Amino acid sequence: MIAFLGQGRMGVPMARRLTAAGHQVTTWRRGTGVTAAEAVEGADLVITMLRDPAAVREVLTAAGPGLRPGATVVEMSTIGPEEVRGLRELLPPEVGLVDAPVLGSVGPAADGTLTVLAGGDVSGCRAVLEVFGVVRECGPLGSGAALKLAVMSALVPAQVLVAETLAYGAAHGVERAALLEVLAGTPLGAVAERLREPARET
Repeated sequence: MIAFLGQGRMGVPMARRLTAAGHQVTTWRRGTGVTAAEAVEGADLVITMLRDPAAVREVLTAAGPGLRPGATVVEMSTIGPEEVRGLRELLPPEVGLVDAPVLGSVGPAADGTLTVLAGGDVSGCRAVLEVFGVVRECGPLGSGAALKLAVMSALVPAQVLVAETLAYGAAHGVERAALLEVLAGTPLGAVAERLREPARET
């Protein structure tokens, strides 16, 4: 059984993919009346997809009494390697931990085309992670989180740059579609493509 502790727009399509793949899934989110401990009771795999490090710590602390020995927590939020190592200290030693943040947004989450950056021993959960997309094993615990932040340190400024370029073009009468088409042939093409349909991004 898999317990999915999530919130936000990414959590719903990811949980649906698990169910569609035939897994028995218990889901948790705030305001449902089900505690995190109740949600993880009996689960072999516990997946967290939450908004920030504080939320991850809070939810896993609350889930602690329900975690069974031998279960594995797969932390898929974007929280950084130091926070991942802090979770290792928070969790009981008999509970495994893998960090597996993802690259992608709502569309890829629904389509199962995310890139999963996995740190730690994924031997017991790789098949489940492949439901979400391509799994890249990055090394020891925390390495997936570190790679995610490294990628974001380049991607976010690039997205801002392209957004400013689109705004400049609009202010000078340049058609958005034409500008995106030209940018597609440059090193910024992939970033421009991500901004082609901004409603699908989170």
